[in-house]
Amino acid sequence: MAVALAAGISTSYIAVLAFLPIAAGEVTLTLQRWRHAGASNGSFLRSIQLRIWGGMAIAAAPLLVYLPLIQHSIAEFAPHAWNRVSGDQVSDSYTEMVEYILFPILALLLFSIIVLALSRFCLRCRNSMRPRWIGSLATEQAYFKRSRLPLHEVVAVFALMAYPVLGYVVASIHGGMLSPRFVIPVCFGFAIAGTMACYRIFGHLRFAAVALLVICAGWFCVRESVIAHWYSEQKQCFYKVVDRFPLQEFPGGPIAIPDQLLALTFRHYAPSNLAARVVFPVDFPVVRHDRGDDSPEQNLWAGRGSVYHAPFSRLYPSETVPYHAAPAW
Repeated sequence: MAVALAAGISTSYIAVLAFLPIAAGEVTLTLQRWRHAGASNGSFLRSIQLRIWGGMAIAAAPLLVYLPLIQHSIAEFAPHAWNRVSGDQVSDSYTEMVEYILFPILALLLFSIIVLALSRFCLRCRNSMRPRWIGSLATEQAYFKRSRLPLHEVVAVFALMAYPVLGYVVASIHGGMLSPRFVIPVCFGFAIAGTMACYRIFGHLRFAAVALLVICAGWFCVRESVIAHWYSEQKQCFYKVVDRFPLQEFPGGPIAIPDQLLALTFRHYAPSNLAARVVFPVDFPVVRHDRGDDSPEQNLWAGRGSVYHAPFSRLYPSETVPYHAAPAW
């Protein structure tokens, strides 16, 4: 656990969020053990699992080493970042990361809550329920005790499901930047919750696991086919642009591509006689004025000559651009 958490922080400082589900579950477990031990001061200390908290403390140590680098990056990118913290990013994180299966899982969780409530609090109405299969499910829930997650693990799963909200809070306190992909572990929370809900409701049905596996596999194949189609369309569009490039009108000299994504793509995939001519001009004040952010350009500029090897040219308002401007593709 300590190695995994430390490796996460070494990848991105937003990985501090991974500590929160573990900490929430561990706090819940500590309180449970303390209550069962008599709720005294001495029993509280004995209820704390020092190896878990010690492991998290060790895992957080690299953060102190990376802190100057993190502060420098925040100062450089946050003032005009494209992904500044906003409430819309919380909802976008759910719909973009969990995607369309979010709504079936939410419906499944709601249905499981209804069935569980019927099995516990509505003993008389099971047989009279319509359709009958809902009453049967409620009866099964009452008479069959299936394994369920302990409370501290439920809290940890809920924290994973609330990952975008936690990310919003943390980024608002420090960092100022948040993207849906920063909180992709939210998928773990919904995967665990959906699996447990299916098991609690349909675990007594024969072949239910096979049926659900087929549904999930079909969903996966359809989704990946759609994504593959999108990628194929992008590739075809790109090569149409390359094939129609006006070589006769611009036989030589640099090709200025001010779009940061297209410049790298063009340099990597275009024929060598065109790729060698690509120049990425950047004028930070103009970019901020037109678009409101410049962090993508700052990213390429910071990595020029090391990560990104395209020729970069920083422009200033008084300069005349000595390049042929690429058409607005």
